[in-house]
Amino acid sequence: MLLPLYIEDKCFDFLTEKDINKASEILGKSFANAEPMCTELKLPADDLTGLAKIFIEQSIKDGLNLGCFNQDGEIIGALITRDMSTEIDFSDVSETLTPIFALLEQLVESSSFWSKSDTANLALTQQGIGAELFMGGVCEIARNQGIVGQLTDILEALLIERKYTYCIAEATSPITQHLLEKRQWEKSNHILYPDFKFTNESVFSNIRIENTINKDIKPKTDFINGATFYTKTFKSITDL
Repeated sequence: MLLPLYIEDKCFDFLTEKDINKASEILGKSFANAEPMCTELKLPADDLTGLAKIFIEQSIKDGLNLGCFNQDGEIIGALITRDMSTEIDFSDVSETLTPIFALLEQLVESSSFWSKSDTANLALTQQGIGAELFMGGVCEIARNQGIVGQLTDILEALLIERKYTYCIAEATSPITQHLLEKRQWEKSNHILYPDFKFTNESVFSNIRIENTINKDIKPKTDFINGATFYTKTFKSITDL
């Protein structure tokens, strides 16, 4: 797939090192303002910016991080993804994120997806088999323009071109659930927010997904009040 790709007045291209700080800032603010667990914990945007920066810096060599740029060349949106064989060291991430990491780890590890075949697990050590879509977001002035959806479509085309077998994602908001289901991603597991306990406390019990839905979406999705593990398979999981 040839990038840069121009659609109307926007340019879609790979993120480079010069884009890391701004892309991280956009993602940090986007999650601090709209992601249910982040808003419930009242996480500062700086903590989430730091998380995004660590991910991009360590995964940029995979060539799967994408950005959307305006006519002036300024980045207005980003979608960050890693090859599953690339381990991200989150040891320097703020401890405020620990409950979220605990939920996501439980969500992924308890999924039946990993027991389908050895191929799913092989991606953890062999490059070019599996990918993980980690975060996507836009700056305030670029909201409600479908940019993250466009970035996701480009990512899928890129993964198909590079002959990846699958991609995974953890959807924690109704917007992300809607975006992935619209593209026929499959649910593989979920954890309801009221059911999750961290150090014996129901830290996310007050989250109500229906209260965070953007009415402009007019979704047909049956939203899950929790985090959902999604997979998108591009070819048979046993084709290797």
